[in-house]
Amino acid sequence: MEDRVAMTVIASRCFTAEDQAAFAAFSGDHNPMHMDPVAARRTQAGAPVVHGVHMLLWALDRLAASGLPMADVASIAVQFSKFAYLDQPITLTLIRHDDRSAAAELARDGLAVSTVVLRFGPRADPAVPRDMMDAPDITTADPAPNAPTIEDIASMGGWMAPVSDSAAALQIAPALVDALGLPRVRGIGLLSRLVGMICPGLHSIFTGIRVDLTSAVSERAGVGFSVAILDQRFRVARVKVAGDGIAGTISAALRWAPVEAPSLDALALHVKRDQFAGSLALIVGGSRGLGALTAKLLALGGARVVVTYATGEAEATALAAELNDRFGSTTCRTARVDVLSDLAPQLAALPTGIDRMYYFATTRIFRAKRALFDPEQFSEFNRVYVDAFHQVCRFLMNANGSLSAFYPSSVAVSERPELMTEYAMSKAAGEILCADLAQHLPGFKVVAKRLPRMLTDQTATITPVESAEPLGVMLPLICSVQA
Repeated sequence: MEDRVAMTVIASRCFTAEDQAAFAAFSGDHNPMHMDPVAARRTQAGAPVVHGVHMLLWALDRLAASGLPMADVASIAVQFSKFAYLDQPITLTLIRHDDRSAAAELARDGLAVSTVVLRFGPRADPAVPRDMMDAPDITTADPAPNAPTIEDIASMGGWMAPVSDSAAALQIAPALVDALGLPRVRGIGLLSRLVGMICPGLHSIFTGIRVDLTSAVSERAGVGFSVAILDQRFRVARVKVAGDGIAGTISAALRWAPVEAPSLDALALHVKRDQFAGSLALIVGGSRGLGALTAKLLALGGARVVVTYATGEAEATALAAELNDRFGSTTCRTARVDVLSDLAPQLAALPTGIDRMYYFATTRIFRAKRALFDPEQFSEFNRVYVDAFHQVCRFLMNANGSLSAFYPSSVAVSERPELMTEYAMSKAAGEILCADLAQHLPGFKVVAKRLPRMLTDQTATITPVESAEPLGVMLPLICSVQA
């Protein structure tokens, strides 16, 4: 039958931190990828993202409010393809609708983040499998998610009891509750808790849902689950679910845990105790990743360090405590430096005598986009990788008369990965700036190196990609800067 609708925009919305909290209370999904800006920045997303199921329920609710016959829906299929971020407009578009089915798309900046396909018709009435119905309730130490290994996931199963009442469901999706009934809306919400808190839990990414809406609701409130397929190579699980008027499968990927710098004991094998003695080094963006590795290597070599952070104060404080406990209370200081804010007062608060500077400030690198070139991304990259670097260098030169600096460029400049035009251009501009500063500023030395891909929080893809070992790359560069 011919479609009745062609690309009709139904609604748009920005999800806020308050919306996240309301959905977490409703669903029981408190995964820090959604709730904690500091923890979220250490995931592939790089910042807090909207719960996929929250977007789904909002979309279904708006479709119901628009007059789509949601009471006749027999099945729901959803694909979560890209992250949706807080405070960014999400648009819901009905792209197809006939007597048998409907399809909708959720998008940000014109880029699809999720697709929803609904099938209309009579509802089946499969019984909830007995092993699920008899399974014990799964609990988590809310709001802390489980963190099972990939081997543990293969045998996981259990029952999730409801975590909220009808008032919470009505707050999240009032029109949908009226169309589908409270149990089904609550059951769909529990799928978010399943993935984000239980299986795979802490390091999860929800990728898809395929469920039938059953004609009857089970006598036991809640949703049961059991892992059906686990692909360890691609770190993907398919999980059977049933209960609260739904039955089907969900799919989720298991992310890698945040990348931690090697221990001091392991690094001590590679550095002489007095190798970098007498130096005071500023490490911009030193609370984690390559910055934290550099701080440890410098401290092991006898240097003193100032580690800056923009949001990761707890991580910077923990790193400083580790270094000061081992090498003395004056080894490491911390300072908040946000390169996207006014730098002058922040730099003025730094200690005097800094003679080395390592620049690891960054912003979210990997971003989905619909155009080859995004001027706003390019502007943000330039603020971080060009403008702020220049300001820091000039401030330290004016304060001390000389400076040896490290600028981490990228092989992206020469290899030109797809959809990284702005990043490659900005890093290339940074290289030119480094060359000109070194040529025209007496007393200024810079080591600008195109770093290979290394395993960091931003590059830790689900399927492993060949990456260089950070210690082998960074130690020779540190020696060059310190020389």
